[in-house]
Amino acid sequence: MAAVETAQLHAAYLRLSSRFKAAWTFHQVAAAVYRDTLGLAFPPFSFQRLFERIREAGSPLPGYDHATTLAALDATLRELEAIFRALFALDERVSPSILRRFFEERKSPDQTIVHQLIRFYLEAGGMDDQHRDKLDYLFTRMGAELVDSRAEYRQRDLLDLRNDIFSLVATLPAASATHDEVVPVIRALRAMRDEIAAARTFSELSGRQLLQRSRMLKHRLGPLYFHADVLLSIIELNIVARNRCAELFGREVEQVVRDAGNLLDNEQAIVRSFGESNPQLMLEMARFREAKKEFDDSRAASNLKHGGLARLKSSLAGVLSQLDRTLGSDTAEEELMEALILQVENSDRISRQFGDDPLLHRHLLWIASLLDTIGPSLSAERIAGSTAARGLRMETWEVAAYQKLYGMTLRDPEEGDDLLVLLVTAAALRMKIDKEATTIASVPAGTAVDSALFSAAKASLDRAKSLDARFAALLQDPAFYDTPRMLRQLYRSRFRLLRGFSGLWLIYDQRLGSMSITLH
Repeated sequence: MAAVETAQLHAAYLRLSSRFKAAWTFHQVAAAVYRDTLGLAFPPFSFQRLFERIREAGSPLPGYDHATTLAALDATLRELEAIFRALFALDERVSPSILRRFFEERKSPDQTIVHQLIRFYLEAGGMDDQHRDKLDYLFTRMGAELVDSRAEYRQRDLLDLRNDIFSLVATLPAASATHDEVVPVIRALRAMRDEIAAARTFSELSGRQLLQRSRMLKHRLGPLYFHADVLLSIIELNIVARNRCAELFGREVEQVVRDAGNLLDNEQAIVRSFGESNPQLMLEMARFREAKKEFDDSRAASNLKHGGLARLKSSLAGVLSQLDRTLGSDTAEEELMEALILQVENSDRISRQFGDDPLLHRHLLWIASLLDTIGPSLSAERIAGSTAARGLRMETWEVAAYQKLYGMTLRDPEEGDDLLVLLVTAAALRMKIDKEATTIASVPAGTAVDSALFSAAKASLDRAKSLDARFAALLQDPAFYDTPRMLRQLYRSRFRLLRGFSGLWLIYDQRLGSMSITLH
């Protein structure tokens, strides 16, 4: 047999063998997906008979001529093409998310399987959005390796990965793209990578639709998607997106779990206080409990998706919205204060942070209970401006100080416990002072004021002088000289306390007549 004929037969054999491996691998994976994920029967295919024919064609017996052997190979290839088309039709039921779930349940699949699946999709001609998404996942799976110590992925050795990619895409039209065509695409992919890496919260990631925009960018690349250097940048982008998404999603899940736990801890108090007066609140609580169960079940099955998290957050927001409406009067605020304090009366978390303070313990509990119920995941700005927190009359930085004391948000280097404790304590004392001033002023002229109320007011005035001295000492600290924002906050909290002190002192002095209290 001439050398040309031998080379021709060898090329036909390799082509047939390669397509057989791709079809066989896809058949194995698809059958498992149909059985384990879709719960459907997968039709049988005659791979064994094809394998025997391919093996025979690869080792022709003596006496076989070139034309007969080549015809046998062509006939086998046509039969394999029919199987290819049938398998590709069955692939319609395997969505990108189902394929992803299949592999996620198998932590470290053989790279050969991934390689052959990519070859199957490329040779089957799947270029619509669904197949592009599957290829995107598989290329990333091929290019990523898990770093167990950090529970994140990194890109494989660049040279080995490029060789693997090139072996798959070398014959595609994109391989001949010019430098001027490829460079702008790589720059756009890297810009998207950097934008995703810079996202600070999962809400930002989803709110700015960074993942959707990334997907759209890849779809718009057309054939250039399959250029080897472009694919390397795509894999890098996908690994960064996967790591960042997992990190931010995990943080948000932890925060929502804490928020939901706080609400459940106070559920009985809320129901007892407002169940009869606000039926809609009870409906929102029922919706919340249902979403929480769905969330917990999905989390236990390691199948928690963003939709489940979003539903739980939405149900939490619904409860808090109804609480905002319910807390429309001072009476309601007092009722909730009493109810919530009962739930945390035995907790020592306030005493650990603020010490044994009989004068302000009750008001510190009120701050802690209400801020925990509103939800630590909200920003200090949103909490301070919300209807539910209006009874606290706290400044934004005072709410933030409470969050920082309990590790809900990060603190700046100069924000020590003494500063944060002072800000929250001053807010609690203002609440007490405002209440006492209002109560004493409401007693009609000529009517005796309860002596216990006078004693409580006197203790508040004395504490105000003590806290003012602490403010004065902090304001002399050189650490705050270069931070005008913090100086302004300290002065504002101090002056608000002084204003409350002055109002209570004037009322107190007017009623007692002979008592003189001055602020040093």
